[in-house]
Amino acid sequence: MNDGGTVYFLKLLGRGYIDSQGHLRGFITHKYQTELRFIRQAFHQSCPQLSEEELFWHLHFALGTTSFTLSASDALTDIVKADFNTELYLDDILDRMVPYISAGFIRQGNLNV
Repeated sequence: MNDGGTVYFLKLLGRGYIDSQGHLRGFITHKYQTELRFIRQAFHQSCPQLSEEELFWHLHFALGTTSFTLSASDALTDIVKADFNTELYLDDILDRMVPYISAGFIRQGNLNV
């Protein structure tokens, strides 16, 4: 897997959301408005049970998880190596993260979680 561009973009996107001044978030939402609109619409089509506000929160938490995990991927591989004597690569991290994030978009019973 070529993690270069995607990882850097997600890190930048995550950084934009934690920037209290909002300058980076404004730049990202303007520069990538077409791509972000496409992503939002795809999630909305996949999760029609979610209101716009609920979708915002689900995407916010998914982005936070993704951003933190990718920015800490080197530390995570070191921790897993030290604590569990397991060699870990970015693909392995993504294989664990994607089902976790996906579960956050599934409606279970009467709960929107």
